Formats: sequence, C-alpha cells, structure tokens
Amino acid sequence: MKNTLSIGLLLLCVIFLFGGLRVNAQENVTQNPEEESRIARLRLTLQYGIDSEIIEILPLLIDQQISEFAPDMEAILQRSNNDKLLGAALRYFRELEIFTVADAALRLLSQFETRSESLLLELLRYLKASPTVSPAILDQLQATGQSERIVVARSALDTLAIHGTLSEGPYLLEIIKDSEQPNDVRGGAILAVGAVGYPEANERLMTILADTAEPLYLRRYAATSLGQLRQSDSLPLLKEYLDDPNATIRAHVVEALGHYSEEDINDILNDALRDSHWQVRVRALDGMEGRKTDESIYRTVQYKAEYDPDRRVRARAIEFIADYGDAQSYHFLRQALNRSHLNNEQRVQIIIALIQQDYQASKQQIISIIRDQIARTRPPLLIALARELGNLDAAYVAEIYRIFLESTSREIILYALQGIGRNRLRELEPDLIEFRERTTDLEIQGRIDLLLEQWSVST
Repeated sequence: MKNTLSIGLLLLCVIFLFGGLRVNAQENVTQNPEEESRIARLRLTLQYGIDSEIIEILPLLIDQQISEFAPDMEAILQRSNNDKLLGAALRYFRELEIFTVADAALRLLSQFETRSESLLLELLRYLKASPTVSPAILDQLQATGQSERIVVARSALDTLAIHGTLSEGPYLLEIIKDSEQPNDVRGGAILAVGAVGYPEANERLMTILADTAEPLYLRRYAATSLGQLRQSDSLPLLKEYLDDPNATIRAHVVEALGHYSEEDINDILNDALRDSHWQVRVRALDGMEGRKTDESIYRTVQYKAEYDPDRRVRARAIEFIADYGDAQSYHFLRQALNRSHLNNEQRVQIIIALIQQDYQASKQQIISIIRDQIARTRPPLLIALARELGNLDAAYVAEIYRIFLESTSREIILYALQGIGRNRLRELEPDLIEFRERTTDLEIQGRIDLLLEQWSVST
C-alpha cells in the first residue's frame, strides 16, 4: 500500500513537471518578439480580427501615426459593410492625411440614402480635408445636398464650399431661392455660393441681408458671402449695417468689408477694433488679414494682443501678428513672452507661432522657458505646449522633445511621444530607450515599444 502510494505521488509529480514545462514553452513562444511582434499582431488584427477588435485598435494607430497600415485599411474599405468600421477607417485616413481612397469615398457617397448618418458625416469630413476632389465627387455632393437628413445635406454643401467651382453656382442659388428648403440647408448654400465666387447670387444675398424677417444667422451668412463676392453694388448696403444694434450683424459686415480695397476700409476696420463687443473686434482682425496695414493699425493690434479684455481677441491678435511675417512682428512676440501679465494660453500661442515661423531666432528663449518649468510636477504651461506641439509637423524641434522626456508629468510624456511619432524623430531613439528603462508606467512602455518597432519595420 505504501509502495503504491509512493508510485502514485511520483506519477503526479512527473505529470505536473512536464505539464508545467509544456505551458512555459507555449508562453515563451507567445512572448518571443521574433515570433510575434506588436506590429505583426496589429496587422493580423486588421486582416483577420472581428470588426469590434479593429475599431478598438484604430485610435492607437492614429495616435501613433502608423501609416504603414494604409494598405490594410484600404482593404477594409473595400470588403466591409459595417458603417461604424468604415467610418473609423475614414477617420484613420483623414487624421494621417492619406488621401488615396477617392474611389471608395465616391462609392460610399453614392449610397448616401442607405448609409448611416455617422458614416456620411465622417466621409464628408474626409472629403473636406482632401486637397482636391474629382468632378464625379462634386456631382455626387450636389445629390447628397438634397438628402432629407438635414445635417447630411448641410455637410455636403459645406464640402462644396471648399471644393466647388463656379459651375456649382446655379445649383446653390436655386437652393437659396427655394423657401421650402430647411433654413440650415439654405444657410449652407448661402455660404457656399460666396465661397465658389458666383456673382449672379449677389442680388439675392443683398435681399437676405436687408430682410429682418430672415433668421439672423442667414443674414450674417449673406454678409459673409457678399464680402467674398466683392461686388461694388453691395458695398453701400454693407456700410449701412456698421452701426446695426446687433453685434453679430456688425461683426460679419466688418469682416465682409475687409475683402474690399477702397481707401476708407482701413479706417473702418481700425474703428471696429474699438467696438464694445469682442466678436466685432475679432472680425475686424479677420478683415485685416492680408491687407497692407498702416503703422497706427499695427500698434492697435499689438495693444490688443497684450491687453484686450477678451481672451479671444488677444488670441486672434497674436495670430494676426505672427501671420504678418516680418522681423518686427517676431521681435514683438519674443518681447511679449517676457511680459509678466501674459497668461499661459497667450504664452503657448506665441511659442507655437515662433516655433512655426521663426524658430532659429527664437530657439534659445523658448528652450530657456521650457527648462525653467520642466522640473515642476505638473506645469500647466508645458502640458498645454506639449499638447499643441504634438499635433504639429515640426521635425526640427527634436531638442524640445528631448527636454520633455525629462519631465515627471505623465501628460507631457504622452503628448511628447505623440509628437515624436508624428514627426518620426528617429534621432531620439537612444533617449526613448533610456526613458523606457527608467519608467514603470506600462502604457508608456507599450507606446515606446510600438514606436521603436514601427521605426525598425520601416527601415
């Protein structure tokens, strides 16, 4: 009996030992990076995974800017009939600025009557972002603009406003004249007809602006399009509304007048910078964009950038100065960074403007500001800066990302990894490996591993 029990225990030990070895062997095969890398697993998911699995990983592909999967995503657009998955795939192409799926876009747009609203809106966002669209897509946008789903029809007209030509003008004018059309659809046509530059719509737009029975937003849309058309007969009417009691009307009229070249327009815009309503002041700055401004206007804009009581006006004034693009403008922005009264939002906007347009001359000052705050636990200025910078194509600022990797803020690190991946800053590979070794954050480790493997695969 005793011998039998001993033999039984021995057999159990052997079974346990060999079973454990088999399990460990299987685990080692699964975890071997040479057998199954992260990139390979993601590709397998795209090729063979169920729809919900693919949808789940797409935000990661977008965040990490993994463009190598574009062929797999094109295949999904061809084979899938799941509107949610198709919409997610189109977002991938839009976010990564890959505009190679025009045929699939046309096919899906031609099915606008049966496809879901969410897919159509994502599709139209993709087309809006596209540099160009084909005549066939323009024709289909006209058809989609007649959709019974108002939000879809409006989005199609907004897309026509971006890509349309004079040939779409008669179609748009008919929608504007049709009183049976929903106002939101008419509004899209009003804006589009100005964007495509169809002068035959000028009279109808003047009538809408002057008609107080029309909804307020249609009247301001009409003012915007009148400015884009720049017809001389509408100029006196626009000037009549400079003193309108409604600030929204005043604001859009001011912006419209900025499109005209008459001598008194600069004075009108300068006066509008002193309007009591922030929206009028912002639109005055919009109207000045691209104009030859005199010294008095420029000084007023500088004041607005620093001291205007409304943050939206300050932001637009900073943008205006940065876009002005001369040495005086950049000098003013560099000086403004040292002003103690500026808030973090203003500082970030100025830093981003200088990074984009005058980095070499501003580099030392920007690096000094970042180094001064990097040791803080959660510096709001650097978090906001890292977030904005992570969305920019700026491969020349590797030194800034290297400093970000010294931060103890998790948010800054995640935004930095996004920017490093977006700009493919492979010179930072040693810094990423060193950071990977010292961090205990599993998500950050995973993102770095995926980034390094992506670079390795694309070599």
